[in-house]
Amino acid sequence: MLANVNGIQIYYDVVGGAFDDSSPEMKPKPVIIVLNGGYGFNHDYIRPALHGLSDRFQLIYTDMRGCGASTTDGFASVTIPQMAKDVNEFMRVIGIKKAYLLGHQSGSFIAQQVAISYSEHVQGLLLFASNYQIGAVPGDNDDNENTPFLKSRTSDNDELNLSSEYMFYKADFTQAQIDQYWSKIGKYYLAPENESLFKDIFSFVISYPAIQNQFRKIMIGYNSSKFVGSIACPTLICNGSYDWMFPPVTGKMLQKKIRFSRYEEFTGSGHYMMFEENEKFLQVITDFISQQN
Repeated sequence: MLANVNGIQIYYDVVGGAFDDSSPEMKPKPVIIVLNGGYGFNHDYIRPALHGLSDRFQLIYTDMRGCGASTTDGFASVTIPQMAKDVNEFMRVIGIKKAYLLGHQSGSFIAQQVAISYSEHVQGLLLFASNYQIGAVPGDNDDNENTPFLKSRTSDNDELNLSSEYMFYKADFTQAQIDQYWSKIGKYYLAPENESLFKDIFSFVISYPAIQNQFRKIMIGYNSSKFVGSIACPTLICNGSYDWMFPPVTGKMLQKKIRFSRYEEFTGSGHYMMFEENEKFLQVITDFISQQN
């Protein structure tokens, strides 16, 4: 389905009914709007991991502007504040007054921004592989926290340099360079014993150089550290023990800045805990929302 939002079309799909028909009261189900991660990825990669939630919750999947099946009025308009504005307007267009926002990686940045700018529409945040800034530096009080590095997974200087260039330099990558990055570095996003899962996860991803390069630019520049303290909704923050992109210590740093938040670590996971520890992933979400309701 397509919704007209801020001059573009946002693709979305709804899974699960609006009401709980297992009870005589037919109570409304909590709504979870899923904001996937990646660098301009479509939402399809995350769907298989969330199937187990549709009985209890109504799930609404979206592609952000310029991603997947959604349109854009120019890639320069693809920014975190604009995508947060899109989410807020999207909720109004389809008639959702309040929802939980589930954000993975870049989607967690968008979710944070919605909660900062449009708090009245956010029932709670579910932030996975999150922080307030890529490359945030732990403070002196965080010296003993778990901080995995990519260099602990590979000693190949070409791979380490490729990763650094992709994540921290704004120069555009060609399709060949993007393919090289994901083929060489992609498996390291998961815990060592889960590396084989990457091909299956990434088989759902559709993303083109123009949108990946734009996401690379906006991810480098995003920093919500001065504003996340204003988030007042219940917030769940989850990071994987083997995630070198968003190490556990940075998730804990974010948790300290958000008042009504709690932190959960996935000790057998890297960046994709929703696949690496799926049973725990589903249970953590279910328990957190149940506690709020």
